[in-house]
Amino acid sequence: NIREMPDEMFESRSGNWRVLIDYPFDREGHSVREDIGRLNHYRAGQSATQTIAWLPSFLNAKAQKDIGVLLCLEHILEPNRYRTFVDHLSEVDQAGARTLMDNQRSQLLSRLKAQVEAIYGLRAGQPEYVDPNNDLPASEHFYSLDGGLELRPPVAASLREALNALLHQALLHQFPGHPEFDDELKVTKTNVSKALEVVEAAANTKEPSVVVADLALRKIARQIANPLKVGQMADQRFQLEHFWRNHFSKHEAREPGEPVTVARVRAWIDEPQTQGLPVLLQDFIILAWATQSNRCFLRQTIAIPTPAPGDLTSDMVLRELTLPNQEEWQVAVQRAKAIFGMDASALPNATNVATLAGQVREKLKDSLALCQDLDQELTVAISHVALEPADCIRLKTVKEAMRLLEELHVTAGETPLVRVLASHTINVKPLVIGTTIKSAKEVTMAITGLSWELFDALKNLHDARMDRATSLLEELKTCLTADEAVMSLKAKAADLQTRAVRLLAEITVPATQPPPVAPLPIEPPPIVIPQPTKRVAAKVRRSQIKGDAVPEWVPTAHKSSALVTVNVIDQTGAMKELVVTATLAQLISAAGDARFDSKAGLLRFPTWECEASVELPEN
Repeated sequence: NIREMPDEMFESRSGNWRVLIDYPFDREGHSVREDIGRLNHYRAGQSATQTIAWLPSFLNAKAQKDIGVLLCLEHILEPNRYRTFVDHLSEVDQAGARTLMDNQRSQLLSRLKAQVEAIYGLRAGQPEYVDPNNDLPASEHFYSLDGGLELRPPVAASLREALNALLHQALLHQFPGHPEFDDELKVTKTNVSKALEVVEAAANTKEPSVVVADLALRKIARQIANPLKVGQMADQRFQLEHFWRNHFSKHEAREPGEPVTVARVRAWIDEPQTQGLPVLLQDFIILAWATQSNRCFLRQTIAIPTPAPGDLTSDMVLRELTLPNQEEWQVAVQRAKAIFGMDASALPNATNVATLAGQVREKLKDSLALCQDLDQELTVAISHVALEPADCIRLKTVKEAMRLLEELHVTAGETPLVRVLASHTINVKPLVIGTTIKSAKEVTMAITGLSWELFDALKNLHDARMDRATSLLEELKTCLTADEAVMSLKAKAADLQTRAVRLLAEITVPATQPPPVAPLPIEPPPIVIPQPTKRVAAKVRRSQIKGDAVPEWVPTAHKSSALVTVNVIDQTGAMKELVVTATLAQLISAAGDARFDSKAGLLRFPTWECEASVELPEN
């Protein structure tokens, strides 16, 4: 009852329209004019609001009586209640009575519907149900509290149609530029994305239009693209329009130099008339324009992949690109794959160009510095093996990679970077450069992990191990020289270093001729103690390995003759000299992997899984 409503009930909420429909009656002593007066009082004292009031004429006493009869009939004729009212009648009379009451109910209901439509202003009323003292003319049934909206009596066949017609007038007033869509259109992310696919296909062809073979896709494109003036879907072919391209260009020209953000483009859509489009359809227009005008998306100056409808945010920036030609793009895509391991579309549009350039720049952050480190370490390494830089293929490739990375690093802009990637002169295969860049960090670590003392020691070997030492050093030189794509330096260097340690740890005993057989003397000769091949200091009287003792029967003055010195690598990679018996020296040589743990004071045999204590002299 509008007459009794407080002010807050007239106010709309959250930008939605509110419709107030008054009752067609009131308590005795009140008239429909009081409802009109209440509306006028609100409009005079309050600000405009998006509210519609729908006032009917009042029903008279006869209408109320007929309504009462209709309600009684509805009550009696309910399936589970009817027999309780006619149980005094015969079965035949019960059926006849039901037929009569059904007919009467239908007539009353039909009459009431017609009269209600009349008193609510849809058609000329019949005086049968209208209170003559509260009868409104057609122009006084509909009121707007919006201020600028003047409602026209709707032409409708039902109350539902009339309500839709009133809301149509209200929304048209609020959004005068809103397109006329097909009633069957469902604005979903899936449908909008499918329509965008058609737009992208048309934008990426040199033909004036593109064939859309799928019937369902044609329907979606026609429902969305046509009313939004993005393109025209005919019977089978779709052609782009230039409405939004021209529209946005004019607005962009008014504020030159300002970044074109998604927020600004959304505002441009509603000029000069508010469109009132849902976000998904605004995104469709923006994405279609970006495709048509070769624009990429950026967030905080960083290029990002093209977002999907519904994912655009206000801070995203659209920047126009001058695209590389097809040949440049094809070479750039191939090199990006070989050098950086990136996959890119064969189509040189703004999104693909910006995405590829952004991915390359991410790689440049670390790759250039890693290659510079590798260049320095490799230069030092080849000097240890007497190799000239001009003869080192690996070093040449590293410098090729550095030149490419440095030029890419100083190139500004997405398309210029793609063109540099395509046009830079490369004297080796891109895949070889790619392998060098990718492995730069681990190769540098492998070089720095080499113990040059070990390899320098190999150069000083002049015994039976000399040939093997020379061969090992040549392998090292080959490893440093070859490209990483040909030989993995990390794996090879580790193997060479292990072999160098084992070679240096070997104990070589010069071959001796067996003594000639002498005739038995008449008298036994004096006992002669054989001298060790490698003598130790005369002051050393025992082995430094606990339990490795010289036999007790050996004279004290000659105990050092039973001892030899051996070189064993310690945990730091350095060689340690130990005094042991000749027996233990042979065992160390046979094991091949003995290691001296100076911290624990142990001589370990990993393969044999045993160890012995080392007793070093105090001085």
